Amino acid sequence: MELLFATLIFLIGLGVLITGAEIFIHHSAQLGAKLGISDVVVGITLVALGTSIPEIFVSISSIINDAPALALGNSIGSNISNIAIIYGLSLFWLSSKTLNISLRNIFILILSVLIAGWALYDLTITVADSVVFMIAIGTSLPELAASISALRRNKGNMVVGNIVGSNILNVVLIFPIIGIGSTAIFDQEIFSRDFMVMSIFSAAFILLISIGRQDLDIKKVLYPVFGIGMFISIAFYLTSLF
Repeated sequence: MELLFATLIFLIGLGVLITGAEIFIHHSAQLGAKLGISDVVVGITLVALGTSIPEIFVSISSIINDAPALALGNSIGSNISNIAIIYGLSLFWLSSKTLNISLRNIFILILSVLIAGWALYDLTITVADSVVFMIAIGTSLPELAASISALRRNKGNMVVGNIVGSNILNVVLIFPIIGIGSTAIFDQEIFSRDFMVMSIFSAAFILLISIGRQDLDIKKVLYPVFGIGMFISIAFYLTSLF
């Protein structure tokens, strides 16, 4: 009976999530059009903030419950999932599209990854580290639902913008929460394994965006291959965790 009840609640929640994503993307696109804002900017700001809220609440709860490693794992793991799973899936739709995205829009993403590495190098996140997180203005199911909805509406730029914005917020918002609320020293694997995996996926993401801005026939082959490669890579990564 408990299993049936849990399954029912899960299905209801999934249905609400999918429906909410459809409504959210529809009205976000309408708002962007009325304000004259591009899909990529809507994705980086409004959509990214909306889909990052679960990670933020999980991290706050983790700190309150004295589990900072869970908050850090949530932040890094979400960034990896956003690229490997969500963008990996999106590549099959984007292979025949040309992305209208300036590389300047992902500069803060690159900067946030570099600062994350700097903060994690000593396996702690201090209050000083938190202050750095980027002064700059700046769990994965909401991103997935929003991205699928955006792809159905032929808004590939919004999908990419959502991933860029979510990954930035996962660092510049969650890392400071950890640094201010905890003085924990993390395992070496957080940097040598998890951060490095996040960095590699981020580099691949940036490379594919650069290619996606060009109208090249090779994308029809290259994107699906990369998509499959990402699924295989994250499977190996998840296996290594256990």
